[in-house]
Amino acid sequence: MTKRDQFWQAVRGVCIICVVLIHCKNGLGYQSSAEQGYFFDYWLVMRQLINFPVAVFLFLAGYFTKIDVAEREPFSYISSRGRRLLVPFLVWSSLYTLANVVRSPQSFDALKITVKLLLGLSAGPLYFMLVLMQLTVLTPFLIKVIRQQRWARVLFLLTPFYLIGLYSYTLIKGEQLPFYQTFFPAWFVFYYGGLWIKIRGFRPIFKKDFQIIKSVVLCLACLAFSILEAYWLVGQGFGAGFASSQIKASSFLYTYSIIHLLFVIRPYLAHMKVQPLSILGDYSFGIYFVHVAWIAVSTKLVHLIPEANMLPVYQFFQLVFVLFFSLASIFLGRKILGPKLAEQLLDQVHKCV
Repeated sequence: MTKRDQFWQAVRGVCIICVVLIHCKNGLGYQSSAEQGYFFDYWLVMRQLINFPVAVFLFLAGYFTKIDVAEREPFSYISSRGRRLLVPFLVWSSLYTLANVVRSPQSFDALKITVKLLLGLSAGPLYFMLVLMQLTVLTPFLIKVIRQQRWARVLFLLTPFYLIGLYSYTLIKGEQLPFYQTFFPAWFVFYYGGLWIKIRGFRPIFKKDFQIIKSVVLCLACLAFSILEAYWLVGQGFGAGFASSQIKASSFLYTYSIIHLLFVIRPYLAHMKVQPLSILGDYSFGIYFVHVAWIAVSTKLVHLIPEANMLPVYQFFQLVFVLFFSLASIFLGRKILGPKLAEQLLDQVHKCV
């Protein structure tokens, strides 16, 4: 593997842990429980705390874009990066679609199966790849806009306007917009922000004095705002699924406060090695794909644990199980597939994300 920045690999490691935890058992079933309603509160608050990984992954995808290549050879750049995204997407989408067909052969419908395969609907996290593909096509244009500076800041408004539409739709219809997370405007502000900082550099909000402390306080304030918004949304009749979502105003502010903190602390931690997190970061691309299968397996096995009726305990065992077997299956896959094919299907994170 290519040598990578260990700090950002550790950040990726934290992000993939949070992705897996988000997909572990949720607390929706406890919302109306008179005896265990506190598990819903625990889950809703915990979700606000970890509602940053996808946005940070997309920010890093923008930040680590090869700007000179995208500028010099835009069509070649789009073709090359698009291929590295499309191949694993189609392979994993096909595998999960086939697994669903085998599990429920009586509901076979060729058209629906094709749509699920092409949109990655057979496994929820696959939408991430579609978002990256859309943003990849836009990358040369976005770099040009940032370079020229004219209207560059206006593009940051794209995601806020999308959020206004999303909130309005959810309030009026009483349900979330279909594929709301798959459209690139939902995440645009993070990818664009990554490109912006890569080209124009990072400018901290606070001056040098107590910069880290102020940045931590900002994160805590944004987290508190996210928790308050989540409960406010539930109180206003929005679904708990939307209230817990990564795609809402307060979650985005919280994520940007985390990104700001990461840049502030990086000079102090750049040489610190956190090997377990870095390893998870190295294989986060593969874990993103395979963890869905291990989530399904863990759901069937975790009930064997006596204390698993407690949501935090359930999630802990599920998280450890899924991460361990995801890594094990990736290492085994590399042995079986060989380095070249394994790189295409499991190790593209350093090239695409």
